[in-house]
Amino acid sequence: MNFLTLVYAALKVLTATPSESTISKVIPPHESTWTYDGKGNGINDWYQLYPKCKGQFQSPINIDTRLVDYNSSMKIDFIGFQKLYQAFIENNGHTVQLGVEESTKPVLTGSAVDNKIYVFAQLHFHWGTDSLLGSEHSINSTFYPLEGHLAFYRKEYESFDKALNYSDGLVVVSIFFKHADEENHALDRLIKGIQKIPRYRDKSLIPGFFNFSDILPSNLNNFYKYSGSLTTPPCLEIVTWLIIAEPVNISEGQTEIFRHERANMISSKTGEYAYLNHNYREQSPLNHRRVTASFMVNSNTDQNEYIA
Repeated sequence: MNFLTLVYAALKVLTATPSESTISKVIPPHESTWTYDGKGNGINDWYQLYPKCKGQFQSPINIDTRLVDYNSSMKIDFIGFQKLYQAFIENNGHTVQLGVEESTKPVLTGSAVDNKIYVFAQLHFHWGTDSLLGSEHSINSTFYPLEGHLAFYRKEYESFDKALNYSDGLVVVSIFFKHADEENHALDRLIKGIQKIPRYRDKSLIPGFFNFSDILPSNLNNFYKYSGSLTTPPCLEIVTWLIIAEPVNISEGQTEIFRHERANMISSKTGEYAYLNHNYREQSPLNHRRVTASFMVNSNTDQNEYIA
């Protein structure tokens, strides 16, 4: 091999885009024994495989704004969310899930989490068969067509899996999406990424660079907080939920893209992987848990200014 060939080979390595193997390091292979609609392992049977799913402090919940406490001192600090990231996305059979390079992950801290530091792990979404339902949480029994969950693990515990063993292991920031007549072009990169992973186990790069601010509302200061669980198995009750009050706009057409994903379940009618046209869990009772708002909710208008 001559000198020019060596130089050419080196340049290919330096300029190559991340490969499937690189993506797999960021988003490891996902296997599970549960589904949303399957027989014996569907949502009504989760507790048989994962007993914690019948716990007393489960998620999601409805937030009745007439009953929330008010604490203006609660703050969230989002650090690194304005940066550009090389992002990866996969269809894991339950949702579409986004991850970023491990060395550049954003973090969350602030008084709302007792100033502990939490590292971003992944972003995933929940939606419904139509736009009347879809979000897992609701405000005054009003649902949104789509809900995004940004999952974080406590930095002290070193990894998401290790954090599952601790009562303060995880923080999940919930983002609602409400329908608008116009497409939200800030979501274009995300939507294009989702269109590249229609099948179960598909993985792909998000085109270009991903900016978290594209999927976040402008007002991150108004939010609700409560203690709950993972909304999927193993349903561990180790989650501090931070639910952002202001939703992000999304069009009906953009929401429909999510419903075209395939689930990790074979359809008895077609013999192929079924469409994942809904992936939300039914709500659990509050069971005397405290819900706190960082802002003063108007008891007359409740959350209408956000829902409209």
